[in-house]
Amino acid sequence: MDIPPMTVELLPGTPSLRCPSGRYSPLARQFLVDTTATLEKYGCLYPNPSSAFASRASATPKPSQPGKFRLTVDLRRINAVTKPYPFCGKLYSTKGVRHDAARIAGIMDLPLPSTASDLLQFLCSINWLRSSMVQFSALSQSRSQVSQTLPNFMEGDFVLWGHREDSTCERKNKIAVRWLGPYRIIRVNSEWHYTLENLVWSLKSVRNSV
Repeated sequence: MDIPPMTVELLPGTPSLRCPSGRYSPLARQFLVDTTATLEKYGCLYPNPSSAFASRASATPKPSQPGKFRLTVDLRRINAVTKPYPFCGKLYSTKGVRHDAARIAGIMDLPLPSTASDLLQFLCSINWLRSSMVQFSALSQSRSQVSQTLPNFMEGDFVLWGHREDSTCERKNKIAVRWLGPYRIIRVNSEWHYTLENLVWSLKSVRNSV
């Protein structure tokens, strides 16, 4: 398989660092020599004595296999200052997975949808964010209760009713609600249910307020 080599991007102005050599036990030293020769034989690595950056390899003993080692590189110090790279809108680290703040900011900066396609894209983005956040409903419940205010209509008030069947008749590619009315509230049945009197036609019908 023709796979491009993995690269590491450094911030501008990053100073070069060459790790000094270390002391190894005879078994660890022999393991490093044999492993390095095998990797070089198959083209997995090559000598580069002029490199400005160098990290010392470590022969870490395997707990389940006495006398056996594995080739590792101690990256704890460099990982402490490494910035995580987003993948599919998320940031992965040893502390867990979290959303990329830049992607959330991009969703917040989306313009108001003007077409059905824009509205669908906006809803898909919001649903993706909501479905992938742990306990999103519980976290947003208190805010939703505060922001949601019930209409305070009384008998005698005049209202308009948005006709759903005619919502997109005139402009099929636009979101345009066709308002009908006026209606007059003649009875309040509940917080969301009213009996309306059509002032245009001499009809009485029960509608759900929105």
